[in-house]
Amino acid sequence: MRTYDVKNSMFSLLDFYIENLEIREEIYKFIESKEEHGFYFSRLTILHFEMFNGSSNEIIKAASAVEYLNLALDIIDDIQDEDNAGNAWGSINKATLLNYAILLIFISQKILIDIELMKKDAILRYFNELTITAIQGQHLDLNMVCTNEEQYLEIIKKKSGALTSLAVVIGVLIAQDNYALESIIEYATYIGISGQLLNDASDVIRLDDKSDVRNKKLTFPVLYLLNHPSQNLAIVKSYYNDEIGFGELIENRELIIKEILNSKAIEYTLIYKEIFVQKALEIVKGITFSNQKKKYEFIDFLLGGGK
Repeated sequence: MRTYDVKNSMFSLLDFYIENLEIREEIYKFIESKEEHGFYFSRLTILHFEMFNGSSNEIIKAASAVEYLNLALDIIDDIQDEDNAGNAWGSINKATLLNYAILLIFISQKILIDIELMKKDAILRYFNELTITAIQGQHLDLNMVCTNEEQYLEIIKKKSGALTSLAVVIGVLIAQDNYALESIIEYATYIGISGQLLNDASDVIRLDDKSDVRNKKLTFPVLYLLNHPSQNLAIVKSYYNDEIGFGELIENRELIIKEILNSKAIEYTLIYKEIFVQKALEIVKGITFSNQKKKYEFIDFLLGGGK
């Protein structure tokens, strides 16, 4: 059985492409931090490569490229949210950090440019198209253009769905399988949406400096809360309407958390999350993959929330 050491592959590729030792040493720390949270996207890439019985040794480079892109976008997301505290890059000034993020995006693309595969052009096309889609989704998220659940789901379809689709598509193309990608992109999009909803559900009861509520994000459970009739949640609405500050919100922390739990916002979000998991599974189960054993490993991965 082949094993894949994504972290050391990322280290080796960084050493190959970047001559500046200071830059390399900082990015090593970023990679270590990423590993602690799990290389979720490269796991999807490798699983799909295996599901289609891929044999190319270039898969580990492609999986590393996927993680580099997502690391870059994580950093940019933190810069935009002014939310660097507690991360490996938390002490780095914004200008330098942005430079690292830009560099990581180009490292990711350069890795894919340099791989030796017949379908490299298709890989690069999907890399650019889906990354552009994800960044447009991030733009909509940053500017809080949604006012209802349907609009929010459309935003995370672009943002999270596109990045998940990219990870999956690269795995399939590295395997050089000729399977039509439409259905694969469809279920990968559902997986991305479900993953974001899971994150939203986990975050909504956090009332610290890194929370969605603190940053007035309009996530799925927050939209539910803002339309909830409970008078005890009126303070959350007041905060989102700029009528009170975060300090006043925190003074009522225990009451607010209790009301959020009582509102069933988390359960409601998790129901929708499960709907999208089941939509993905329905498509996956209807596909005859080259390696059925890996297909069922992938199904277990989905049902386990990506663990």
